[in-house]
Amino acid sequence: MDVKRDCVSSQCNCIIESLLSNKFSSRTYAEKVCTVQRGRPMPDVSLTSKAKNCIRKFSKVQYEKTKWLAACSGFNKFYCWPCLLFNNERGTWNSYGFSDLNNLHKAIKRHELSSSHLTSVINLTRFGKTPTDFLLNSQHRKNIETHNEKVKKNREILRRLIDVVCFLSEQQLAFRDHEESADPDNEGNYVEILHLCKKYDPILSNLQEAGIFSDTSNSFQNDLINSVAEVLLEKIKSEINDSTFVAIILDEASEIRTGAQLSFVVRYVLSDGNIAERFLGFLNVGSDRTASGLSKIVFDKIEELKIGHKFVAQTYDGASVMSSELNGLQKKVKEKYPNAFFVHCMAHRLNLVLSQAAANIQECDKFFSQIKSFSLFFCKLTKRVHQFDTEIKRHFPKVAPTDWNLNHSLVETVREYHEKLADLFLNIIDNSSKWDTESYTYAQALYSNLQNCEFNFLLNVFGDIFICTNTAFDTLQTKPFDVSYCVHTVNEIVKVLKEKKHDFPKFWANVDGIYPQIKKRKTALETEEERYRQLFYKIIDLICEQIEIRFQNLNELHFLALLDPMRQSNNVQETSLTSLKHSYEDYFDSQKLRSELTALYKDAELKGKSVQDLLCILHNSGLDEALSQLTKLCELILTLPTSATVERSLSYLSRIHNYTRNSQGQEKSSSLALIGIEKAVLKSIKNDSFYNDVINNFNQKQRRIELIFK
Repeated sequence: MDVKRDCVSSQCNCIIESLLSNKFSSRTYAEKVCTVQRGRPMPDVSLTSKAKNCIRKFSKVQYEKTKWLAACSGFNKFYCWPCLLFNNERGTWNSYGFSDLNNLHKAIKRHELSSSHLTSVINLTRFGKTPTDFLLNSQHRKNIETHNEKVKKNREILRRLIDVVCFLSEQQLAFRDHEESADPDNEGNYVEILHLCKKYDPILSNLQEAGIFSDTSNSFQNDLINSVAEVLLEKIKSEINDSTFVAIILDEASEIRTGAQLSFVVRYVLSDGNIAERFLGFLNVGSDRTASGLSKIVFDKIEELKIGHKFVAQTYDGASVMSSELNGLQKKVKEKYPNAFFVHCMAHRLNLVLSQAAANIQECDKFFSQIKSFSLFFCKLTKRVHQFDTEIKRHFPKVAPTDWNLNHSLVETVREYHEKLADLFLNIIDNSSKWDTESYTYAQALYSNLQNCEFNFLLNVFGDIFICTNTAFDTLQTKPFDVSYCVHTVNEIVKVLKEKKHDFPKFWANVDGIYPQIKKRKTALETEEERYRQLFYKIIDLICEQIEIRFQNLNELHFLALLDPMRQSNNVQETSLTSLKHSYEDYFDSQKLRSELTALYKDAELKGKSVQDLLCILHNSGLDEALSQLTKLCELILTLPTSATVERSLSYLSRIHNYTRNSQGQEKSSSLALIGIEKAVLKSIKNDSFYNDVINNFNQKQRRIELIFK
């Protein structure tokens, strides 16, 4: 019988398999100590045998009766533990194994009488107690002490390196400067901070003597960065796992790299009742922004997080999904996750979302790039800002250099101060000697835009549209729980926008009257007018379609009225309760919820509270278990992005914006982004356990550093 071949085929990875392939006698003393301390394996082997009137099965009670009996579940055989260790002569109990249940009792008795077995038992009993063993054991202890002392020192050093990584990541500072190779005195922020710390920290003062810790390469830094990020991500995943409901939010983040990226954010309620919006990373989508391509990305993330059973809402900004694919994407996601309703996130300003969607029209994309350049011009130099403030008596709205942060105030400002802006740019052009080359060139381009027919046509079109949609958005923000009112508002704004199609002659007359050069085109005037008419209709149709898609599920949210602090009466609204049953029936006990709502409406201390305040009261007073269905309803409503506000968008939109703005020109990684954007979470978990987890994670990256205690 080939024991080694059987060892390979068993693949149970137990100590017996190891001992059969690598004898106890050939191991180091330290390995022998570990093996003996580990003890005999006693698995529940699946052996059966036929007796006269029954089928005999092995019972683990036999291990108690026979103190030397061991077994391997991979081989389904029994062995003698002392003989495995100390008997080098091949036999049944130390090499081949025993598997005959019918004769097990007799075989045990017979083996116990053998001299080789008794010798092995004596050797096992004496192991570590003989003079030779004592000397070996003493040396072993010294080796362990030396090893652990080294590990302790290494972990203290690594703890400080972790702090440097966290500091640079939280402050969004580059680890290595792109130009550092040109300056021998600048080794990059990471190394320079270590040099500074070594002057005051005795543990770091001998860093060069710490061997591998002198490695300041990119790979070492990246491993440490990834370890910090992975521990942080596990903390967030733990929060998600403890939550009752989860919503996902995808936003455009294309400025992070030249390739297309989306930020992936999850929204849920923490165990203390507070809302969490956590950034989980940037998703590379490449050029495939179709419903099929994006749905696969969403499905992969949902499965990775294991949240399909509590996935209740999905939302996307206007740039993350092509306008033509938005409806298809949300339908594909809902087909797989029926409770994941597509809703508009109130943290996304409606005008911003609509302008992003309209940018799918080539002329509109060009227009929004041009309109953004006005803000970029006035945010770069103090002299330009002063010129604008002096001549126009107001501040120019600032916009971050990302498409997703464009807002309607730019359109309003350029439209309102069109003539004064033109005069300002002409002044710069006429006095070029007083300005730098960039300002002069920029002013020429912006003045040209202000004289362009198409630019001014779209400026007036979007100026009118944004006035309507901005008013509607502000109205929706004031009454998010009055779904009937919100539905009416949405229907009215769509109606008003569609009626604007009749206003095309007004917009055309403005262009035709102010810019007569349009008649000089080779193209016939009638053809040019028709082109503008079709563009105008296309914009109106797309805007209306986007509004209808984004708010199509409003009627499914009538249950929000159940916790509307302004409309709570003594009776449960049946239409609202029916709405909840229709949308999220799987999560609630309707009868119990009805009783708890009735109790809420009659309680003076609870009635009339906002959903957030109500949930905190339930948690803090210990009523969350007694009123479990009411607590769950609060958590559901707060998880839905419809309950977000523009002010609360600071929870994630501004954090992502700040990261993209402050880290421009630096090498990016998903790990750095996670640490930089979720630095508040990182700071909240910085304790001994955090450092130990990061060090243990780093140790798994196969660095040649002793980091684990024996």
